[in-house]
Amino acid sequence: MQDYSRLQQLISDDLAQVDPEAVASAAARCEQLPPPAAGYDALAAQCLFQTAFAAEQLQQFSAAEEFYTKALKYPASDPHASANLHYHLGICLEGQAKLESAIRHFRIAVSEAVDWPVVRQLARFHTAHLLMLCGDYHTAAAEFSVLCEQDPCAELSDLDLRLRRLTCVLRAGGGKPQLADPVIGSMEQLPPAVTPGTVQLVFDLALAAEDRSAYELSERLYRAVIASPNAPPQFHANAWFRLGLVLDLRGHWSGTEDSYRRALRHPHAWPALQDLARFHLANFLMTVESFEEAADLFSEHAEKATSSVLPLTELRLREAICRFRADDDKAAERILQSLRETHGDSIPAVEQWMADIYESRKDYKSAAACYQKLIQHPGSEVTLKAAALQRLNTIHGLH
Repeated sequence: MQDYSRLQQLISDDLAQVDPEAVASAAARCEQLPPPAAGYDALAAQCLFQTAFAAEQLQQFSAAEEFYTKALKYPASDPHASANLHYHLGICLEGQAKLESAIRHFRIAVSEAVDWPVVRQLARFHTAHLLMLCGDYHTAAAEFSVLCEQDPCAELSDLDLRLRRLTCVLRAGGGKPQLADPVIGSMEQLPPAVTPGTVQLVFDLALAAEDRSAYELSERLYRAVIASPNAPPQFHANAWFRLGLVLDLRGHWSGTEDSYRRALRHPHAWPALQDLARFHLANFLMTVESFEEAADLFSEHAEKATSSVLPLTELRLREAICRFRADDDKAAERILQSLRETHGDSIPAVEQWMADIYESRKDYKSAAACYQKLIQHPGSEVTLKAAALQRLNTIHGLH
């Protein structure tokens, strides 16, 4: 029987320093290993594991997957060895976005690491995390619950686990978390040493709460992100914008305006976020009848936006409405005439507002012509046509 101990030593020597050349050399030597059941199963599996682990450290996940898979073909010397192989294979599959296969191997690792808490708990965490990414929030919440309540792990942050679980509960449609929840109750202020990763989890929970219309909770969470000095600056900018949306939905208008302005002015707000903040601020100011500034913002948005929320024609139309409401009917008319020239009679609302402008000047003949176009336009809504017909009859009564 051939002695493979020399080959094992050469592979170990190759991997004494982990770099691409060393892994390539060890991988080539692994081709000489005996097949399973040839009497060297433990030695071969160990060589393959060493090579795979070195490749994993270099994030050569495809190569590591190959060697971990080969190692699994050899009978495991004990459950720990098998659990460890499945866990690391899951890591490599996760690194390649092969999520379903990764989940399968992590679950095997959980089942086999019965008396190896660290591997069991880490494998369960990765299972829950990937289930969350796959949208299976109900199962993910159950796995996070095990880690929170039954099988806590010193390697994992209890706060992070509970934030993930609450996010899954919300995403699964399991109702709104009560504000009395001990985790949520501590969200007035994040711990001083909070990591950026935890801030991300708080922000994700806030988004989930917002999506479930739990606006009081999402407001509290966004404020916690804003108040955290350790939060990355871009999180502050985004949280100010999301807070503005939530306050707007809750009818807290003084806070709404301030939040949108802070997001718009924030030095770390990226262009798309500034576009959204500018647009929503313009809409808000239009609602509260601050028409002049709203018009300026709609104009700025139409000219500068990198990714417009609405088509350019709709932005210009809103600008024209605000100019008219701000008593600048000439500017409003110029915008509407430009839309006419560009789009012909394809926008019924243009005729509606042109008619309003002409009526404000007591130019009833021109207003009547606009109402006629509006009534005859095939794209006009029934209610719009009815209102135009009523105004047209009123105008005719004035002559």
